[in-house]
Amino acid sequence: MKKKILALISVSLFALCLMACGKTDPRTYDYGENYSYETLQSYMQSLVASLDAYSDEQIDSTLSQLSEKEDPLDYHLFSSFKEARADEGALVGFGDMNVTIANGTMTLEQEVVYEKRNLIFTMVCDYDAMLSSDSSDMIEDAIIDKEYTLGETMSKAGMNTLMGIGLVFCILILISLVIYCFRIIPYLADRKKKKQENTAVASDPVVEQIVKREEQLVDDLELVAVISAAIAAATGSSTDGFVVRSIKRR
Repeated sequence: MKKKILALISVSLFALCLMACGKTDPRTYDYGENYSYETLQSYMQSLVASLDAYSDEQIDSTLSQLSEKEDPLDYHLFSSFKEARADEGALVGFGDMNVTIANGTMTLEQEVVYEKRNLIFTMVCDYDAMLSSDSSDMIEDAIIDKEYTLGETMSKAGMNTLMGIGLVFCILILISLVIYCFRIIPYLADRKKKKQENTAVASDPVVEQIVKREEQLVDDLELVAVISAAIAAATGSSTDGFVVRSIKRR
C-alpha cells in the first residue's frame, strides 16, 4: 500500500515538473521590432488606468457616441469595463500579464487588482500583423471581465445546470400534456358531431311531423281505451264485444 502511495506521489510530482518546464516565459516571445513584453504590459496598464479615470456618466456619454457595429473595439472595451468595475471599489494595482500565441493570434491577459475583486483585461492581437512593419491594426478585440473564484465558478455552473434540467423537465411536462390532449380531442370532436346531428334531426320538418303523428296515435289509443271501458261499464258487457273503429273530434 505504501509503495502505491509513493508511486502516485512520484508521478504527480513528475507531471508538475513537466508542466513547469513546459511553460515558456512570455518575456522570451518574439513581439517584433516595435513591441516587447514590457511595452505591451505598460500599454495595457495605462489603458486601464485611463479608463478608471472615467466616471460611469462619462462612460455612458462615450458609449452614446459610439456604434457597436462601426466601432466594436472601443464599444466592447468601454461597456465591458463599466460592467466589470461596478461595485468593486478603487483601483489598487496590477498583477502579472499572461501571453498565449496560437494560430496566428496573440492573447494578452493582464490582471487588474481592485479592492474587492480582481479583473482580467484581455486583448486579442493579430500576431502576424504585430511582426510586420505596419502593426496599426493588430488589435482585434479587447474586453475586461471579472475574475471569479473557483467556488463562484462552480456555483454558477451548478445554477446553470439546475436551470437547464428544470427547462428540460418543463418541456417534457408540456409534451406530456400535448400527448394527453390527443386523447381528449377525438372525444370532444365526436361529442360535437353528435350534437350537430341531433340538432339537424330536430330541425327536419318531416321528422317533426312523424314525431307529432306518433304522439297523436298514442293519445288516440289512450282515448279509445277510456271510451271502451266507459261503454263496457254502462252496458254491463265486456270490451271484447265491440270495437271502436274511429274517433271524430269536435
